[in-house]
Amino acid sequence: MRRPRRTILIAGVTVTLAVGGTLAANATWSIPSTPTSVKLTTVDLPRGPKPNATKENGGAVITWSSQEIVPGTAMRGYIVTRHDTDDESSSKVFAAIAGTTLTDTGMPPGKFYWTVTPKFAAWTGEESTKSENLKFTAPAASARTAVVTGAPPPGRPTPSAAPTQTAGGGSGTADPPPAPPTGPTPPKETDPPPVAATTTPPPTETVPDPDPSGDVGQQ
Repeated sequence: MRRPRRTILIAGVTVTLAVGGTLAANATWSIPSTPTSVKLTTVDLPRGPKPNATKENGGAVITWSSQEIVPGTAMRGYIVTRHDTDDESSSKVFAAIAGTTLTDTGMPPGKFYWTVTPKFAAWTGEESTKSENLKFTAPAASARTAVVTGAPPPGRPTPSAAPTQTAGGGSGTADPPPAPPTGPTPPKETDPPPVAATTTPPPTETVPDPDPSGDVGQQ
């Protein structure tokens, strides 16, 4: 449904206020009976420009073109509204801004579009047509990553958990054995070198010669 047109009185308001103020301050003055013409100029607030909506860093960036209420007089502000395509009652209205760009952060999951409404002083124009629909989803939960805080010493196998029997009859996993101490390795004990056994030969026994001359005795 289109909203009623907003019409602004540009000229004549000052004249009316000035005359009214004069009459209030000078009650004895009389208004001349001669007809007096006053020229009034009115303008209609334009409809808001259709915005463009794009995704950026998990939010939405809304942009639109600037407007003039009359040639040479720019619009003073714009009101941006976020609409939920599934629930119009949850729309969010942002405070009026003088620029032509708004960043909508912290988007909840859902599908949304945006509109822009022009504003000049106390007057508000007609809401623009819809922007593009943008769909946002809930951020995915980060995967849990196992972190290895240390490695077994070289040459030692990595301990593995062995299945154990629980009290209820089910199978479980036993806690891994405690890690061996990582201090300096004590020197190994070595056996003393073997002592070679020595055997002393027995003394040689000599038999004296019965006949030193070498003659054998005669019968």
